Amino acid sequence: ITDASVIEIAKGCSQLRSINLSECEEITDASVIEIAKRCSQLSSINLESCRNITDASVIEIAKRCSQLSSINLESCWKITDASVIEIAKGCSQLTSINLSYCEEITDASVIEIAKGCSQLTSIDLSWCDKITDASVIEIAKGCSRIKIHSENTPITHSKEHWLPGYVKIKKCKNTNETKKEENDQYTKWSPSIIFGSPSASSTSPASSSSSMSSLCHFG
Repeated sequence: ITDASVIEIAKGCSQLRSINLSECEEITDASVIEIAKRCSQLSSINLESCRNITDASVIEIAKRCSQLSSINLESCWKITDASVIEIAKGCSQLTSINLSYCEEITDASVIEIAKGCSQLTSIDLSWCDKITDASVIEIAKGCSRIKIHSENTPITHSKEHWLPGYVKIKKCKNTNETKKEENDQYTKWSPSIIFGSPSASSTSPASSSSSMSSLCHFG
């Protein structure tokens, strides 16, 4: 899949609500910008491993698609704070964002997400080495629907903890995932908050009700 077909989708499917372009490595900003311009009702976009994608197209999505609820930017290595801050400003309905392996992301943009996206239920910051406790604490304060799990904490795990909302901070070497006193601080804001990543089955949104006219999945 290249920009050519995605641009045609943008031209012909103005009611598009969801598009999955994960691992379509030929995709560039050009086609994603067309999606942003022509598909204002977009609520979900998956750009995982689209490594030609930069802040330019994500900023357009943030500015033009105010109904966006889910965005996956995993392994989009060129993404920086600039576009994530625009998402925080323009997408108040955001419930899920995956920034894993976006190594340029810092506390600055994650704190803006915490401030601007109070409906957030899941955020993946795995391998974001510049993230520290400061932004994770702000997520815990500002996003009461989040649930966090970590295998290394002393918190007792039980089935009721495996809910759709989560924060994943695996391999964020500047966060402190194991200190009991800090876990207590997080749980003060939300009694269901625990630390890490839930099972895959709990994080995959059901899409069976989506019609072909409103959902595209490539790769």
